[in-house]
Amino acid sequence: MKEDWKKHWGNEYEITGNKYLSELLDRCDKDRKIGDFVVDVGSRENAISRVVEKKGRKIMRVDIGAKELEQTEDTLLIPYDIEKAGDDSFTTKRG
Repeated sequence: MKEDWKKHWGNEYEITGNKYLSELLDRCDKDRKIGDFVVDVGSRENAISRVVEKKGRKIMRVDIGAKELEQTEDTLLIPYDIEKAGDDSFTTKRG
């Protein structure tokens, strides 16, 4: 079971190998169901948002390894461990 998870969603996952999901996102994009701003959480180097990249669409990728990824003109990379979203380090404070 764990091996299936790795194949489909873990570090070994490759969006270009997932024909169904690639076609679904392509169809949603053509039907204008994907806006001009996309947030991709936990994206790593195999970001699903790569399928919907296009000129003028802004993509924010939030991932603990974001500083290792390539940033483009329309992509903002935010290095953050989303697993910490529930603890006190996630909140912002005004002083």
